[in-house]
Amino acid sequence: MLMHFLADAAQPYESSIVAQNFQYAQNTFKSKELFQVGADGGWKLSELNVGQVAFYAQDDWNITDNFKLSLGLRADKPLYFNTSDLIQKYIDTDNGASRNNATIYYNPQTKANEALISTILPTDQLLWSPRLGFNWDVKGR
Repeated sequence: MLMHFLADAAQPYESSIVAQNFQYAQNTFKSKELFQVGADGGWKLSELNVGQVAFYAQDDWNITDNFKLSLGLRADKPLYFNTSDLIQKYIDTDNGASRNNATIYYNPQTKANEALISTILPTDQLLWSPRLGFNWDVKGR
């Protein structure tokens, strides 16, 4: 693979795929630079304002001298702020981006293949994650 790449790169421009791809990238960059960032015809920018708040509590109990039990609970809260508005703004911008509304994914909740709809965000419900752990000193030291 590397040898093919190097051999192609050594070819004259007219027949070098690497050189032609590089020229295409330069031309695309120059044409996009003519527009303001995020403007119609400019760079395909999408913006997300997301965050996450998480809490975690844990306690350890020494059941015996050589066995410790750890129990904990973690709660995560996804935060999407104005992400829905930003997604719609991106969709409404004529930036040359294409959307394939036929993209299918497997939804584990419905156990069925469904169309991926990019304007629907994941749930922002609290996510609970219980924790269980132990430490057992087999040699009893």
